[in-house]
Amino acid sequence: MCGNFGGRALQAPYYNTDNKLRNGLIRAGHQVLAIDERARAHDLAPLGLKAVGRRRLQAEILETAAHYRPHIAFFGHTDLVEGETYDELRRQTPGLRLVTFFVDPFTTRPATVERLRDRAAHMDVVFATTADASVMAPWASRPGQFRFMPYPVDCGIETGRADDVPATDLACDGIFLGSDIGTRGAQLDDLRDRLDPSFRLHVGGRQQSGDRLSSTAFVTTLAGAAMCPQLPLDDEAEPPTPHLYTSARIAQTMGQGVLALTPTSGCFEALYEDGVVAFGSREELAARMSELHADDTRRRRIAGLGRRLSHERTAAERVVRYMIEIVLERALTEAYEWPTEPIC
Repeated sequence: MCGNFGGRALQAPYYNTDNKLRNGLIRAGHQVLAIDERARAHDLAPLGLKAVGRRRLQAEILETAAHYRPHIAFFGHTDLVEGETYDELRRQTPGLRLVTFFVDPFTTRPATVERLRDRAAHMDVVFATTADASVMAPWASRPGQFRFMPYPVDCGIETGRADDVPATDLACDGIFLGSDIGTRGAQLDDLRDRLDPSFRLHVGGRQQSGDRLSSTAFVTTLAGAAMCPQLPLDDEAEPPTPHLYTSARIAQTMGQGVLALTPTSGCFEALYEDGVVAFGSREELAARMSELHADDTRRRRIAGLGRRLSHERTAAERVVRYMIEIVLERALTEAYEWPTEPIC
């Protein structure tokens, strides 16, 4: 498995999708060798010569696969791995299946999606946290290549239980940690204006100060909130949220009993049933948050259901079990709650 495991940041992003998938593979009974792409390229670059580090990274990936002889090679957002390396992996390891996973939006970061398209040309399967063919199809290398994967929840990472705690004993009533990409800044300004002054809304991370929380401070800060709106990147777009797309925050909050408010256009009720609260506009978001603020028993009941369903349905080991069944073209061993047919 080759991805971003946070080696250059003292493992601070231990809660990211790459780390959770690795954990899930191990819990599911698989042996995993992990290559931290960016950290290794940096370590292999003498005197900071990035081109040398990148060239040596290609050789290290190939040499590792040659002695290990993997059945599947998973790649995250591995922008430093070259197309020739993927092709050589196939040549030297007959039967090897190449897989990549993509957790960014398809609608707002064209350079990132262009790099995905280059990578996808060498892959057997592409898993994405979007299930909307209308935004994904232009980037597919061939029909049937793109599949959906939900953000995984990790029982060793998402350990908070905000639903067990009265809102008055939590650090805040609502939280948003993230960037001001798209219309998010305007959405938050509008939300502040509509909420009662007694509502303790915490806005942090780059959106507020330019500083990005990480490591355990990030995880525990999220767990100290009663609810978290999953804001669209651009609520003026049509649709505001592609089918089932949001950020990894949905797993990081729901998995810790923080009630998730999700855009209606994303159809998250299909996956989490009554464990989320949907909103279709800025006005409705503020209204739903105000109602939950006034009825903490209801907030705790919905958040508790969301926590249970997120851990049961999107546990990292269950998500990777599904991914492997797809990659190896096996019959699905259970009825998964998300789309399992090719998206495009």
